[in-house]
This record gives sequence, structure tokens and C-alpha cells, in this order.
Amino acid sequence: MFTLVAVATSYAQSVPEPAVVISLAPVKEQMNDVNYLVDASGFGQAKFLIKSQIKYITNGIDTKRPAGVLLYFEGDNPQPRTVIFLPVKDFDELLDTVSNVAEVDDEDDVIKILPSNGETLYAVEKGDHVFITMDEESLSELPEDPQSMLGDMPSKYNLAAHVYGGRVPDELRQKAVDLIKDGYLDSLQNMGTDPDQIDQQIADFEEQIKAIKDIDEIVFGMVADEESHKMAMEFTVTGKPGSKVAKSYAGFANADPTRFAGFMNDAAALDYNMCFNVDTTDADKIGPQMDTMIESMMTELDNDGEFDDEEMDTIRSAAVQIAEVVEATFKEGRIDSGGQLLMGENDFNFVAGGQVADPKKVESAAKELIGLVGERAADAFKVNLDFASHNGVTMHEIIVNIPEDEEELQDFVGSELVLLLGIGDKDVYLAAGKNPMDTLKAAMDGTGVAPEFPVIYNLRITPILEFAASTTGQPMLDGMVDKLKEVGRDKMTVYSKAIENGLFTRMEMEDGALSLIQEAMKGMQGGGGAEF
Repeated sequence: MFTLVAVATSYAQSVPEPAVVISLAPVKEQMNDVNYLVDASGFGQAKFLIKSQIKYITNGIDTKRPAGVLLYFEGDNPQPRTVIFLPVKDFDELLDTVSNVAEVDDEDDVIKILPSNGETLYAVEKGDHVFITMDEESLSELPEDPQSMLGDMPSKYNLAAHVYGGRVPDELRQKAVDLIKDGYLDSLQNMGTDPDQIDQQIADFEEQIKAIKDIDEIVFGMVADEESHKMAMEFTVTGKPGSKVAKSYAGFANADPTRFAGFMNDAAALDYNMCFNVDTTDADKIGPQMDTMIESMMTELDNDGEFDDEEMDTIRSAAVQIAEVVEATFKEGRIDSGGQLLMGENDFNFVAGGQVADPKKVESAAKELIGLVGERAADAFKVNLDFASHNGVTMHEIIVNIPEDEEELQDFVGSELVLLLGIGDKDVYLAAGKNPMDTLKAAMDGTGVAPEFPVIYNLRITPILEFAASTTGQPMLDGMVDKLKEVGRDKMTVYSKAIENGLFTRMEMEDGALSLIQEAMKGMQGGGGAEF
């Protein structure tokens, strides 16, 4: 009787707002996407079995409308109250389906579901939805229109979650900050950080993680899209207007075009570009942070005992110069960099370039380290300083000899590995490979179109597998390469862009990669493989 009164009077009460809303697209749309993914994987004949199983477990559910999960947090308790809602077309049929896997007590208006794990679930029908929870009291505070709480997530994603930062209790946010801080403190102590520096490092770190309290909303979604032949995950985070979080993302929208567009290459196994402005407000804190890193590194090296005092001084000098360049670059307020990795049969070359505040200081540090290594292992490599220039950039070359007994490494890079360091007026270039000079020059001379996004990474599977097949000789890899060339669509991409008060990030994979699943199974079965 008490429960009936509570449910009946709930509509006149203030319904709490969930801190997290999880969306599941309609079953019918999910089934269409499952069929697409199964086909793309080469197992199309398994669709009938999958469809029959899904149809069985969704009896009574309205397959044309989305479902959802609502999470409510209280105080500093990290365990939320959870309410699931399902769209129903026949509640009795749904209960019959549930009764096949759990005991159902439907004597009262509030249904009790008793799974074998000993937990008790409570369910109630309201309108054309059924609400399910482990906390019976939550059934007295149900929303009138749960579908509206999902927003546009069901139309955009198969599965998505919307976190409302303002609805997460301050006590819980502070608890999260304290846990992160304690973890950082433990890491500093484990690295042997000077106790005199720990307090300052913790204070600086606390300022950074306070951003948790400035987060307004987070949205995460996953989608399979047959039309574009892609699977994707999207992540959006926004800060409260005027907050430090919101200001930190503003630089992603206002940066000048990159000077390293030539490093983007559709034929590369990997290419990337980063070009955005950074908030210089906290740039002064980078120096002390770098100092701490250097001290930790020097402590580790000293404990190893591999270097004498003079060599340790050289390493410290080089590390300090690099740290000073990093700090000065951030103070300039701009990050601009690009790179590419070319791979093919028995060949690979990696090249990258970036804007730095003081390239000459990078050059000085590199020469100190080269001199140190040269004294310790003169026979292992050959150094050619100032051996070439290109577009006003001075090139230094290091040729590393790969020992004959390192057969696996020789299979990978050959008998020699060429390293390049290029020093310009405002740029530093790095390269490594069998013949990286031509690749680096082509990238420096390139006039590619600047990427649409301030941060973008592309990974292409075919050239990676070609290189792996040529160095390992495994027939399965040859089959996977042939399959990918037949299907195409082998690219994975990650990019970010600014939105109002926040940042949007998308990770996507073309569906050609799914075809590798069947090829891998065939290879593991000796080339036969089961036909589905």
C-alpha cells in the first residue's frame, strides 16, 4: 500500500535530474547496424542466428524507440542510483521473456525480479515504458517523458552517454580530485622526487586537476555508419562559460594555418598534424615541472651507475637545454608540428618537423649527447655534422650500424639505420629510416592543403601489413594485404576541433579493417577457415 501511494503521488513531486543519461538506439536500428558489421567482417551467413537471438530477448519491447539508463549521485558516494527505462509494446510479453532467466513476482503493482545472483530488481510500468531499478524508492521519482532526456543521442549514436557536470555533487568531485592527487603524490615518491620539490609539484598539480570542477558537460558516443563505411567514437567536453577549461580550448579555433602541411601524405602509413594556440597563463609552471622530471631521470641514471660524473654532467646539461626550449616554446603560445611514416616492402622512413622557440639550443644539446655516445661506442655509428642543408635548414646525420647478431632488428631496419636532425631558424626536424633524407625533403617542399582540424592523426593499415609481411615472410599477412587492397577503406583517423566552450574529438575506422577478421581466422586454420 505504501509503495502504491508513493508511486501515485510522485507526479506531484519534484523529479530529480540525473547526472548521467545513457542512450541506446532503437533495437531495429541496432539490428541494421549489426547486420552491416557482420557483412563487413565476412560472416554474413551468421546474421540469421544473431537476428533470431535478438528477437527472442527483446520480446515485448518497442523496437522502434530508444531505451535509456539514468544515473543519480548523492553526496560523495561514487555508487549511483540507477534507473533503466525500456519502451514497451506488450508488458506482459516482456515479463514472460524475463521469467525464462529470473523469477518474477508480479503480485503487486511494483514487480520484483529475482535473478540467480541474489539481487532484487524492481520494475513498474508507466505509460509506454517500463522502469527497472535496484532501489525501490527510485520508482517514486520517475520522469514523465524519459525519451526527451535522451536528446539527439539516439539519432546520432548506437550507444551514448551524457554527463552533466553541474549535477555531480561537489563532494564527489572533490573526492575525485583527492584520489587523483593522492595517486600523483605516490608516483612522485616512487620516482624518488626531492621532498623539497614535492609540495610545489602537488600544488601545481592541484591547480591542473581543479579543472574537473570546471567541466560543464561530457558526451561520449559510438556509432556504426554503413553509408560512410565507418565505425566511430566521439567525445565532447565543454567547460563552464568563462572557466579555465573553456579558455584552454579556445586556442584550437583561432590558430594561424600550419607551416607543416607538406607532411600530410595519403600514401603514408601514418601522418599527423598539430597546429593550435596554447594558453600561456601557466607557462611559468612548466619550468619547475621539467626540473622535477630531470631530477628524477638523473636519480635513476645515478642509481644505475652506468655513467661517470663528467658524463652525468653532460647528460644534465643537454636535458636542461631541452627543458628550456620546451618552456620557451609554450611561452610563445603556439604548437605547430607535422610528421609522416612511410612503410612498404622492406622499407620504412619516419620524418617530422615542428616549430620551437630556440632551435640552436636543441642543436647544442644534441651535439653534447652525440659526443658522449661517440666516446662510449665509437664503432657503433658514424656522425656527419653539417653534412647538408635544405631550404636553409642545416642537416646532421648519424648512421647507426646494426650488429649482424641482431637478426630481427636487421630484418626490420637493415644493416644501417640513418638518423637525421635538421636545424632551421624556427624549426627542428627529425628523421629516421633506411633513406629518410629524400622523404624529409619531399615533406619540407610539400605544399599540401592544411588540415581542416587543429589536431589530426591518420593510420593506414595496408602499408603497415605490407612491411610486416616483407620482414616476417608470414603467408597470412600476404593474404591480409591482398584482402585489404581488394576491399580498400583501411584508414583510421583521430581528430579534434574546437566547439563553443569546449573540444570535440572523433576516432573513426573505415570498415575495410573488419575484413581482416575472417582472413586472420583462415590463416590460423592453415588457410582453410570455416565458411559462414
